Amino acid sequence: MDKYDTAEEKKNKPKPAETTTKNGVTVTKGDVQNAELRILQGNQMAESSQKAYDDDLYNGAIDKYASDSKEDKGTRILTKDAALEAATDLF
Repeated sequence: MDKYDTAEEKKNKPKPAETTTKNGVTVTKGDVQNAELRILQGNQMAESSQKAYDDDLYNGAIDKYASDSKEDKGTRILTKDAALEAATDLF
């Protein structure tokens, strides 16, 4: 009887999840399906979309009105007049 019991236990034992490893990151097939579902539903990062929009808006204004510093070549600055124009543009 024991040999029949062990065969049945092996059948009912859950299979390990299929995993994929790439660049040192291991994900399961379920993780991939969940990510695909979120992308198709369009709510990948719904919580942070407003913050991302605001950041893009401010960075765009800074890039538009900033100028290169005369003293430090790797630094971009906003002059008082340029900052006033940027603020007017934003609001």
